[in-house]
Amino acid sequence: MFEGDKNCGLCRKGLGDKKGNFVVSLKGYTHVFCDSCFANKKDQIKIFVNEKD
Repeated sequence: MFEGDKNCGLCRKGLGDKKGNFVVSLKGYTHVFCDSCFANKKDQIKIFVNEKD
């Protein structure tokens, strides 16, 4: 199981004990995002995941 980072990949907001939303890039890296970013910034998440790797 992926424990992941304790901060959102976009806004760097701490997730605390919340589960978070996991996204796996085509290169196989796993990124975690808070509920707010995951719901409202899907286009930015796509760019982040594809360019970050």
